Amino acid sequence: MNRKTATIILFLAAAAPLLFSGAAALAQAGPAVTLPDPTVGATPVNGTWKTDKTAVPVNGLITIPIPDLKFSDILTSDKPLPGATSSPINVPWLAEYITAVYKYGVAIAGVLAAVMMMIGGMQYLTAGGDSGRVSKGKEKIADAVLGLFLVLATYMILYVINPEMVNLRGFTMSKVEKETYTYGKAPMPADVFQKVTGKPLPSPEQAKAMLAQYATSQGLDPCMFTASAEHESAGFQAAIIGHDENWPGPGVTSRKRFIKDQLTYQGKKFKADPNSFEDITNKKILNDDDAIKDEPNLGLDWRYTHGIGLGQITPGAEPGAGMTPHNCPGTQQIGRTINGKCYTVRELLDPMTAAQTAAVKFKDFEESCAPECEGAKDKKTCVVGCSYYKYNGNGCSARASQCRKMNSYAKCAKIPSPEPKPCSYWVSKERASSPCDWKDQE
Repeated sequence: MNRKTATIILFLAAAAPLLFSGAAALAQAGPAVTLPDPTVGATPVNGTWKTDKTAVPVNGLITIPIPDLKFSDILTSDKPLPGATSSPINVPWLAEYITAVYKYGVAIAGVLAAVMMMIGGMQYLTAGGDSGRVSKGKEKIADAVLGLFLVLATYMILYVINPEMVNLRGFTMSKVEKETYTYGKAPMPADVFQKVTGKPLPSPEQAKAMLAQYATSQGLDPCMFTASAEHESAGFQAAIIGHDENWPGPGVTSRKRFIKDQLTYQGKKFKADPNSFEDITNKKILNDDDAIKDEPNLGLDWRYTHGIGLGQITPGAEPGAGMTPHNCPGTQQIGRTINGKCYTVRELLDPMTAAQTAAVKFKDFEESCAPECEGAKDKKTCVVGCSYYKYNGNGCSARASQCRKMNSYAKCAKIPSPEPKPCSYWVSKERASSPCDWKDQE
């Protein structure tokens, strides 16, 4: 017996049982998952942690599940972190997952070590006096024992170096508080709506049903009609008013004018650069007009365009108007001329008038789009997409609106809308220059 073998046998006989018992006990417990010490670092000073009831549970959503692993609740504290204003949360999931992986790793290592020791033992027992097989058998046993010891002793080694190395903590971070900005579109109060139109404000469900029924009576596709109104009116809100000067899009004319004017409706001045993308897209730079008055023009800032009602018909957006609202002839009321007739803002707010004016526009669009969609893969769907193109225009924001409308139309008409670029789906490659070609653009 050589010196190496003798040393291993003595170690196994004396020291290993004691070390294994301690290491195995620690490994079974695994690394500790604890809350941050409330007296250390940038953690809450008061140390009061409680379950965050608003957190979204994630149990069952991990890619590689581990049996018996159950994540703890997200915890929150009343004391903000230094330099923060919102309450912190502690998420222990990663620490708990690492602990579970460690425990199962130790178990797997134990099984593998036992298998290797059995293989080594069989080689030793069946050596038949062959010193080479005896030596290999002993080496397998020794290597398996040594490997298992290192796995079990790793925890002890880390603990001796620094106990914090095995004291896993969850991530502590500040909550991202939700901020709501009213920009682009906002509904007027129901009582003002009734005073302006003389009719009660319909619910979204009632407005949708009315639009579908009217579209059918006019021989129009109800899905095309309602999908457009759904996105124009933020979900069939009949009292919705669009504030184009508040829409943070670089392609919106009224937004550019507002940023250039640097003056709100109430006379407040602000600093902004009309050539700055950051200022144009800044959602906090807003006008202060609001459709809350029973006035001829609803008390809106008509230096800029506004979408009105279910159809978001926009005074000033007709050909030749230059995105500048104007009064209907013989009146002092802002309006929009459609097929030779001028509709006032108050009239456009009426749900039935909104349906009528939208129907007139879509009939014209269908008629002009039909020849352009000859030869398309799906002529009917191409006509719908072409109509939305003509309804919204060709700007970046308009194209995004067209995509949303087409997806809603596909859902209503029960036709496929594949990802990731559903807009491109409606266009045949052969008709790349057609107005139906409204692929995503930069």
